[in-house]
Amino acid sequence: PPTDAPSAPPTTRKYLLYVGRIAPNKRLDLAVAAFSESSYDGEFAITGDPRDLPEETRRIFDEDRRLRALGYVSEEEKASWLSRADALVFPSDYEAFGTTLFEASAYRRPVLCSALEVFREIMDPRGAMFFENETTAIRTTIERFDASSDEEKRSMGLRNYENLAGFRFENIAEAYRRLFEELTA
Repeated sequence: PPTDAPSAPPTTRKYLLYVGRIAPNKRLDLAVAAFSESSYDGEFAITGDPRDLPEETRRIFDEDRRLRALGYVSEEEKASWLSRADALVFPSDYEAFGTTLFEASAYRRPVLCSALEVFREIMDPRGAMFFENETTAIRTTIERFDASSDEEKRSMGLRNYENLAGFRFENIAEAYRRLFEELTA
């Protein structure tokens, strides 16, 4: 499969998007298998080179025409793809924070992600669908999301965008200020 990133995402076809490194802990293998088994009628675009995927996952990738490799994308290309995605799919076995979830939220995109404690802490559950990291759970989540109305999807994206306010520097600094005042009182 080609690894050159297209200059722009499709404008007429819906797609789910994975943005991140291709590494074992990211569990892209599970997402690719789940998507391939799903009834989702769009594409699943991933950043990175599919040659970095495990052999079985590469085979699935090569056989399913709905899977699309974007290669390594620039920040500008990533922004373009995120801004038009149906949702961000982010399976992972562990993460320190989850910056990619916030990047998707800045574009008012719904998020389908692992049920990691850190993701549950930073995401509004009305804007994200959480799944256990196994193929059936991810496939079911993709199909449940796909069956959601356009209004429900827009609402999820808006919740994520609104949730970002709690993570702005000014808000975090104010929370620390109040904490220090409580500790020194």
